[in-house]
Amino acid sequence: MCELLGLNFNRQINPVFSFIGLMSESHFHSDGWGLAYYPDKSSTAAVFKEPVAGCDSKLAAFIANYQEMKSKIFLSHIRRASAGSLQHSNCHPFTRYFRGGEWVFAHNGTLHGYPSTRKGMAYLPLGKTDSEYVFCKLLSEMKKRKIYSTKTSRCLSRNKMIGLQDLLIEINDFGDGSLNCIFSDSQYLFCYRDFQGARPLYYLKREYPFDTTRLRDNDLEVNLNLLKNDSDCGYVVASDNLTDENWTSFQPGQLMVFKNGKVVANLR
Repeated sequence: MCELLGLNFNRQINPVFSFIGLMSESHFHSDGWGLAYYPDKSSTAAVFKEPVAGCDSKLAAFIANYQEMKSKIFLSHIRRASAGSLQHSNCHPFTRYFRGGEWVFAHNGTLHGYPSTRKGMAYLPLGKTDSEYVFCKLLSEMKKRKIYSTKTSRCLSRNKMIGLQDLLIEINDFGDGSLNCIFSDSQYLFCYRDFQGARPLYYLKREYPFDTTRLRDNDLEVNLNLLKNDSDCGYVVASDNLTDENWTSFQPGQLMVFKNGKVVANLR
């Protein structure tokens, strides 16, 4: 069992409040943590991760107080290992270069059918987790089926997004287990829930005027108007309700795609 966190906003924001909310559960999901983002509108990702509990990490504590870290897109993950030993190569998020940018990927669940074979795969895992294998399988199939756009045009048509959802469900089904995942290419944030609904996944829209909200299992109450600009708008995606706000559950098999703080595809 792991937990996911994804953010996509129309402007570069600091993730501190949501990141602290995720780390509050790291005493239970204690086998690793990770955070990835795209600094300065870059197509390359900055990634921090360790095979230790986030609540015990000095690096995670530094990030939780680092106000200068800003991006439109963030992915974070806390791990409770079901496959692979406790080492850096098995911590999420994972990264690969694909179609003009660095992709990042994190997974919640266990897929018992992987790894089966590496034959014909353009991308190969470095660690020993089903999660990284599935990421490599996903990119390999996207390349083979030409689901993604060319290097010169990185816009995804609706038909391409439907093809991506079909591929995710196919990988999910063959994997004989649960697949909740979030991933990004620096432009889009893709969020998919297991087609059998084995694990929960939620999303929340944040826009001005922002509420005063309280973190789960925490006495920290924050007036978000003091943290955000009145023009900030975007979405937070998480495995659990991080705050006392009104979160919406993904439906089984649903793929939501975000860009610049807006929903650009919602495939149920």
